[in-house]
This record gives sequence, C-alpha cells and structure tokens, in this order.
Amino acid sequence: MRFPFRCCLIGIFGSCFILSIQGQTAAQQIEQVEQVNRLRDLRRSLLDVPETMNKAPLISEEELEDVGPQYLLRFKPKREWFEALFDVQYYYTSNFNLNEEKSERNPIGEIDTGVLVSTAQFAFAPSPFRVWDGWLSPRVGYRHQWYNYGLDNTDNQLNNFDFDVQTVFGEVSYQFLENWNARIGLSWSRLLNHEDVGNREDYSEFYKEFVPEWEIQRYIKINPNSLFVIGYEGNYHHTEVDPFPNAYINDRMDHILTLTYLHQLTSHIILQPYYRFTYTDFWENGDRNDFLHSLGLVASYHFNKWSSIRLFCNYDKRESDDPFIPDYEKIDAGGGATLVFRF
Repeated sequence: MRFPFRCCLIGIFGSCFILSIQGQTAAQQIEQVEQVNRLRDLRRSLLDVPETMNKAPLISEEELEDVGPQYLLRFKPKREWFEALFDVQYYYTSNFNLNEEKSERNPIGEIDTGVLVSTAQFAFAPSPFRVWDGWLSPRVGYRHQWYNYGLDNTDNQLNNFDFDVQTVFGEVSYQFLENWNARIGLSWSRLLNHEDVGNREDYSEFYKEFVPEWEIQRYIKINPNSLFVIGYEGNYHHTEVDPFPNAYINDRMDHILTLTYLHQLTSHIILQPYYRFTYTDFWENGDRNDFLHSLGLVASYHFNKWSSIRLFCNYDKRESDDPFIPDYEKIDAGGGATLVFRF
C-alpha cells in the first residue's frame, strides 16, 4: 500500500524543509563539479607558466640583438554561447530524514537509503569577456533534477518521497585581480511530488522558493599543481509551503564559509577535500539558529574538457538551538558522472 506523499511528509518531518536540504546537497555536488572545471580553465593564469613556453626559437644569435625576443602568436579561441550539462549520481546516505538516533522520545530514528539524482541543465552562457581589468561571465538557464529513493530494495517505502526540482536561474561572475572571483545570482525553484492518482503519477507542487545569493572567492596558489580556495556565500530563501502551520516557516538566511583544496594528482585526476560551515537564521520560525559542519572529499577523473566521473564522501553534523529540531549526524558516499557541452 502506498501512502499519500503529503501525509507521510507532514507526519514524519513536520515540513518539507527536509527535501529542500536534500536538493541543496545535490546542487552543491554540481557546484563542486563546475568549480573544478572553472579552476582548470583558470589554472594557466593562476599558476606559474614559464615565459619560455611562448618564445619562438632563435634562428641566429644576432637576431636577439637586432629585433629582440620573438613570441609565438596565440590564436583566439572560438567564442562559445551556450552550455548543456548532464549529471547523474548515486549515493548512500546514512540519515535520509536528518533525524537523531532512535530512542523512546524519538521512535523513528535515522533512516538509511540509496539516492539517485539525475540533473539536466541548459544555459545561455557566453564565454568570459573583458570588462575593465577583469573577466565577466553571465549565465541564464534552467535546471531540472529528479530524486529517486529506495532503489536499494529496502522495504521502507521511501519511493513515496520521490520528487523533482525545477529551477530557473541567472547569475553573473566577475574574475578580477587575477585570483579573486565574485558572483551574484537569482534563482526560483519549485518541488514537485510523485503521487499516484489512478493509473498515473500526479506531479503537484508542494514547495517553492526565491533565492537571491552572493559569493566571493579567493584563489591561493600553493604550487604548480595545487590551489587553495576560500569562499563566502550568502543567500536568502523566501519560501512558500502549504499554510500549515505557517506558509513561510522555512524563510531563512544562510551564511556559508567554504575552505577547499584542489590538487591535480595527474593530468586527469583532481582531488578536492573541503570543509563547509553553514550558519542559518530562520526568520519565520521563532528565534531558531542552525549550525551545520560539513567535511568531505571529491576525487574526479577528467577524460577531457567535457566529460568526467567522480567519487565522493562527506560527513555532516548539524546543531540547532531550537529544542524541537533534531541535532543530527550523517554520512553520504557515492559516485557520479558529468557531461558538459559548450558551443
């Protein structure tokens, strides 16, 4: 017997914020893939490139005195305007419902399961162009994600929680002073459940949010194969759910500090350990403040500039000053593959 999605959701979690957190987790994985691709593109300007690489060989010793050093011409690459990204990842999560350990006070406890997340993203994303002393990169697009739970043959009916995320986004990034990058963006998302209605699935909206966001990153060169990235991101989630108990109960402000180390182990393999601290202030849910610590590692293999695979694992620990909100720990581990086409 399949129970109605909305009844399960309210009965177990009390709100759909839990699913938006799952959506953010996958979106962060996509952002990590995109960050690796961006840093690989920026690597030549951020890391030392010997000057002799661009010098033409001398024909004679007298040439240097007569005309000075000569350099090879660099051909201007073909300008690109659009981007298509396809990503699939499957991972195990030890705590799907972001709950505390099972106890008399908490009879449900933690639920582990497998999660399949599929992503298709299309964007108008012209190649960076020169503005003042930096490079401007605009992007406007649409992203669709499919979440499927319980594919590991568990009997806990987690397929009742399958949902889709539709997102329209726009952002502008600006790289300046060679190793700084700033970004501002706007996105609108809605979550659609998968309820059985007769002999078909009904995709009905149960959550939506509008998110302005801003970010600043500093790239620090460690050696020719390593970069350290310090980043701050802020965003405000203006949300809306069914008006029970409060249509805007999930409205919140996030402040995120990220420390990332990227090491190019070989020409194809990049290791990416990271630490992320998130402070969340809920505006419409009393005086609630959450503190989330995330520690993880991504190992990616890049076949070429448009295809890659990855393995990842991360550990999350959340603490809340609201006594009715569970403090939790969880571990996610899995793999994924990405195709990125620019044309």
